[in-house]
Amino acid sequence: DKKPNELLQQMIRIMDTDAARVLQEARNDFVFDQKMTVVYIALALLISFTLFLVMIQKTVILPTRRLMNDLAQMASGDFTHKIVVDSGDEIGQLAGSAAKLREDMGSIVKLINESVFRLSASAEEIVAKDFEEWKEVLVRDLDPETRIKAINALAAFGANGYAQEVAELITDILSNDADYQVQLAALKSTPKLGAAGFEAVRLAAGHGSGE
Repeated sequence: DKKPNELLQQMIRIMDTDAARVLQEARNDFVFDQKMTVVYIALALLISFTLFLVMIQKTVILPTRRLMNDLAQMASGDFTHKIVVDSGDEIGQLAGSAAKLREDMGSIVKLINESVFRLSASAEEIVAKDFEEWKEVLVRDLDPETRIKAINALAAFGANGYAQEVAELITDILSNDADYQVQLAALKSTPKLGAAGFEAVRLAAGHGSGE
């Protein structure tokens, strides 16, 4: 009777040992699975965060920097630089508005430049026409008062690029005109011609008096 009991107890101890070993292995596997789960979650979060940063860099930061550069060029007066619109989000809509503004401002600046060019050309034509008319009066009119008036008017053209031509006219008057009042008016008008014109008249007058 004692021998079967010993065998039974021995079997129970073996079973308890096996059960404890199996339980410990299960615990170890559970802890390992928990650690691996944490590692997988951390890797997933890291990858997700990296992708999020890449997406933010591509869709927000880079377009914003590009738009800021485009706006800076517009602020400096360069309306020829094309603004790229490559998205339909808020930044893309803002870039589209900036592109429309660039086109409108470019058209306005172009129109202003063309208007200024036309006005400048018209002004030059008017000045040239007035100069020729006063020159004609000086050459053909015999009335001293009218000629003195023409001399004063022509002298005013010295600041518009006609100093040399007016100086030649005054030189001719000083050399050939017999009317003292006309010569005096010609001399008084020389300061209006600037340094170059005044020097030309002075040299011509000195040459004429030397002869």
